[in-house]
Formats: sequence, structure tokens, C-alpha cells
Amino acid sequence: MKYTLIKICLLIFTLQLAAQENGSEYFPKDEPYPAPVSYANLTEEQAAFIALFEDKNVGNLHVYSSKSASPDVNYFYKGKPVPPALKDILPEKLALLTYLKGSEPHAVASIPGEAEELYLLRIPGEDWNNQIALYAMNGGQLEKLETLAYYDCNARRCLQQDSWLQDVNGDTRLDIITRQRKIRQNNTRVKYKTTVLLMQEDGTFRKSRKTDIAEKDYQMQKLR
Repeated sequence: MKYTLIKICLLIFTLQLAAQENGSEYFPKDEPYPAPVSYANLTEEQAAFIALFEDKNVGNLHVYSSKSASPDVNYFYKGKPVPPALKDILPEKLALLTYLKGSEPHAVASIPGEAEELYLLRIPGEDWNNQIALYAMNGGQLEKLETLAYYDCNARRCLQQDSWLQDVNGDTRLDIITRQRKIRQNNTRVKYKTTVLLMQEDGTFRKSRKTDIAEKDYQMQKLR
């Protein structure tokens, strides 16, 4: 009986080592498994997805796009590609992109929302204008809240949107300031549009017509 117990213990220990060595579908070898306390009540798939995002505390975060679908490592919002194994958490249109090398949605950052974490995703490529958007997790599925940044340039004009994430009105909630710029290629006309989106109690955003900001304090990233 004594030797049987020893054999069982050795077998369990061996299996544990093999699992750590080989990883799993969601946590490959050499990737750290998320801390169980931080990922309580999540499936392994959901925990793996959230682990792709870098936690950021938001004070005044300037979010801007990239000219290239494959920016270099110096681009602050490069992020990590979402693998096909985690595609079911993404909206349907984005899930299909996980199979396209170079066009995969990239997990950029997780930031505190009203009562839950919010997630920044970068969607590279011309069809998506190298977009960065803000998402919330609802029932294990990502839902888009707002488009934060994009860059779309052709032979006639260049369109760009940047955003700043901060508490605009002092209610301690995360708000969004967006600035859009349209430039004709001959540089004869430049148009700007500024919008303030205030977070509501339910975590959604609503356009404010009464909030004034000093636009000169929000200079857009130079991408041209």
C-alpha cells in the first residue's frame, strides 16, 4: 500500500511537470499562467485572452494610430496578436482576422472602466484604417464601445482621429476626447472636429455639448 501511494504521487508530479513543460492550447510553453486570484470565475480561454493585455492606469492617455499596419517596436500601441485559439471572444468580423498573418487584431492594453476592465484593440490593415478601438467584456464576449483612433490616407486627402482618455468632468469616470483632422493632399484645407464623450453610470459613452476644453492642449500625433 505504501509503495502504491508513492507511485501515485510520483505520477501526479510527473503529469504536472509535463503540463508546465508543454503548456496548453491557450497558455503555450514559456508563457506565464495568470494568477488564479486575478482571474477568478473565468474560463481558461478568457483568462488567456485577458493576459494578452498590458494593464495601464489612465491619467491622460493619448491614443493614436500608426501609418503602417506593421509598426516597429517603438510604437506605443503595437500590442500582441490575438491567436486563432481565442477568436471566439472577439466579435465575428474580427474573429476571422486571427487567421490572416499581419492582419490579426492586437491586444494593446486593459484600463479601468466604471465597474469592469475595458480593452484597447488595434486592428491593422487598410480595410480597418489601422484602427484602435475600446471594448468591454460582456458574458465572455467583447463588445465595441468607441473608435479611438484611425488613419486613412489616399491620393486626395488624409483622415486621422486621435483620442485622449481621462476624467473630463471630475466624476472619477473615464471619459474620451476625440479630435478628427481632414487634410487635402495639396495642404490648402485643414479641418478639425473635436468631440467630448462622457462615460455614463452604465459604462456607455454619451456625447456632451456642454463640456468645454482647451483644444490647444490636445495636439494630434504627426503621422504624415
